[in-house]
Amino acid sequence: MIASMALSTLGDMTRGALIGNDVEFTGVSTDSRTIKDGDLYLALRGEQFDGHGFVDQVSDRAVAIVVEEKQSVSLPQLIVGDSREALGFIGRYCRDQFDAPVIAITGSSGKTTTRKMLSAIMAMVGEVGATKANENNEIGVPKTLMSLQQEQCSAVIELGARHIGDIAYLGRFVHPDVSILLNAGSAHIGEFGGYENIVKGKGEIYDVLSDEGVAVVNIDDKAHKTWLKKLDGKRVLTYSIESDSADVYAKNISLHASAAVFDLCFEDDCVRVSLNAGGVHNVSNALACAAAAIALRVSMEDIAQGLANFKPEGGRQALIKLNENLSVIDDCYNANPSSMKAALDVLAAHGGNRIAVLGEMGELGSLAGEMHRELAQYASELPVDEVWLLGNFALEMASELGEKAKVFESKSEIAEALAQLSDLPATVLLKASRFVALEEVIELFRRGQA
Repeated sequence: MIASMALSTLGDMTRGALIGNDVEFTGVSTDSRTIKDGDLYLALRGEQFDGHGFVDQVSDRAVAIVVEEKQSVSLPQLIVGDSREALGFIGRYCRDQFDAPVIAITGSSGKTTTRKMLSAIMAMVGEVGATKANENNEIGVPKTLMSLQQEQCSAVIELGARHIGDIAYLGRFVHPDVSILLNAGSAHIGEFGGYENIVKGKGEIYDVLSDEGVAVVNIDDKAHKTWLKKLDGKRVLTYSIESDSADVYAKNISLHASAAVFDLCFEDDCVRVSLNAGGVHNVSNALACAAAAIALRVSMEDIAQGLANFKPEGGRQALIKLNENLSVIDDCYNANPSSMKAALDVLAAHGGNRIAVLGEMGELGSLAGEMHRELAQYASELPVDEVWLLGNFALEMASELGEKAKVFESKSEIAEALAQLSDLPATVLLKASRFVALEEVIELFRRGQA
């Protein structure tokens, strides 16, 4: 933690009941297996776990506990109505001690890639605190805030959401100086209950801005007018890959298999950017990062160099060479209709034989069948040679794709089919929602080649 915190301070924030002596803590643990001497132990509850059952195991190491019911231990304890919210308030306390700017990012797709891009830009200025892995929920966000340090020059925080109110909840702890909303697509549409709710829910990131905060708005998104209307009176920076009327825009875009080159423009200044990621969607993500950095007075030259330093991580369109002729675009981390189409566009930019291996997209609710069929129609119109399908909607998609389609029953069958490809160069896209774990195809292929 950036500073010590008194248990009574947390009690004031949560309106909890303090039993025993007031103590200070500089570390927080929610896991009895990893708690350190002097940490505060915070007992979380979930559908399949209850941290209250481990209070006895931490009593010799914890300085105090935060619980939802009084425990029979001699430790100081704070009894709260919601221990997850208490974790959030600890995060907010740490955020308030952090003097550098905080940037929050949300959107239906592209959050993690944008966070990595922006972190690379801000690293040109100094050390950066940022979300790790996919810790963008009500537990991960407070933990990220607790990890911030005074020597860092900025913090880049990713916010995820599945329901209206999720971003508002997380945002009151983050209290960002810059808010980026990348897009409103159909990811988690089944959980949100419709597109209009996604627009509203994602737009909450602008409601939690600090008083002097800057909103970064994508005017290429069809919901941008809704967001701009609610931002009347706020400082706004817009960005676009389609219109030079935006504050930040791109021109002279040149897309390659695993890269993009473009002119980044703001006011009367343009710099050439070389990005180690393909697809026009990644150019858009880069513009969002540039707008946020401009809001924080980072130079155009540092922005361009930071974007050049960015490297995609595994599972997010990382290009993997399986053998001399076979390359895989590993984009298996997650999927929704928008990100699926963007990944297919990246595949289409490659040369040689192009094969899309597509698994199921989750959390689409009653629209799942329709959206899988629409994706198949989109793929049918691209210069992709074959589309290999896996999952509950494979047959429906195959009917839209015709001769391009091949339906598989398992990931092992797909790995075997990859091994039987001819010696001609081929690029294979692997893309599906997280629960499919389509990246296992790569390991199965490698085992078969050993």
